[in-house]
Amino acid sequence: MRVLFVDDEPKVLSGLRSLLFDLDTAYEIDSSFAVGGHEALEQLEAGCFDVIVTDMRMPGMSGEALLAEVRRRWPAMVRLVLSGHTESAIAYRVLPMVHDFLAKPASEEDLRTALDSAQALIAGHHAGFALGELDELPVRPDLLVRCQRVIDGGGGADALGAEIESDVVASAAMLHIANAAFFGFRTPATTPAEATVRLGQDAVLAVIAQLCAQQLSPGFDAALEQASRHAVEVAARAHAHDPASSLLFTGALLHDIGRLVLLARRSEDQRRWFADGEAADDELLARERARFGIDHATLGAWLLERWRFDPALVSLVAHHHEPDRLDPELARLARIIDLVQREDTTAQATEGSEP
Repeated sequence: MRVLFVDDEPKVLSGLRSLLFDLDTAYEIDSSFAVGGHEALEQLEAGCFDVIVTDMRMPGMSGEALLAEVRRRWPAMVRLVLSGHTESAIAYRVLPMVHDFLAKPASEEDLRTALDSAQALIAGHHAGFALGELDELPVRPDLLVRCQRVIDGGGGADALGAEIESDVVASAAMLHIANAAFFGFRTPATTPAEATVRLGQDAVLAVIAQLCAQQLSPGFDAALEQASRHAVEVAARAHAHDPASSLLFTGALLHDIGRLVLLARRSEDQRRWFADGEAADDELLARERARFGIDHATLGAWLLERWRFDPALVSLVAHHHEPDRLDPELARLARIIDLVQREDTTAQATEGSEP
């Protein structure tokens, strides 16, 4: 794995060299170092890199500008940010361009974790899905307005979290950034409301603004909106079965996020497949693997694992169609999600048959 580290301070790059020297990984790391954004672009143009790790505040060319250029010219490259806590406002702006954050100065443990995640993105047999399409997953365009109204009306984190929970992609993104090593939390946030408390209202608005802004050009896709709305409805109904379980709610909200990734590819074959409204039967995952080379449960769990979500949530998403593969408590939650999903499918079919 070829990694380019970028910082305007030679001492920081020297410290990263020392960390890498002692770093024990199962894969080989071929590291290069650039002092500043312009030197980084020169090296990127001259060589072939898999990962870039860059500081944010740099003279001449900022890390934000560098990441935008990397995303445009080398979209398959894994993009990591090395940033101090005082640069959090910048970090929120670059969220749509970044796969992970590292606190500055980076610890050996956090550096290993980030590089392990990057290696998984590169080496995973379904990485082509994730790296190409995650940036295209849309949030509802009116979400920013609704969140601003909550704040203007004096609403707290719970009210703001409730608005975010109405959008699957925004919920996943908020949990992703709240669980990043950049913020120093050692236990993962499990609900959008909890992520909102951690980040604060200003940060939440900044993140939502960036997520909404990137949708203005292509517009919001009706098929993706329908799939997202369905997941929100399933989560609300699952929550009624066990209001005390945050894991059930978040699992139900994100259980089909792999489908959103597949839909974001805008393949007519995939759109017809999902538009047919196939039932969640025992053969569904096998048929998806035969059709697409991967099933939506595996893809969704792989994505959440890369984003450092709670391992229990990753397992629930991975096996929500296969509860026998889970421990008893997770199996119980998976069966609730499946029950609600089937009830919802039956209700939709009944409504469609009414004159």
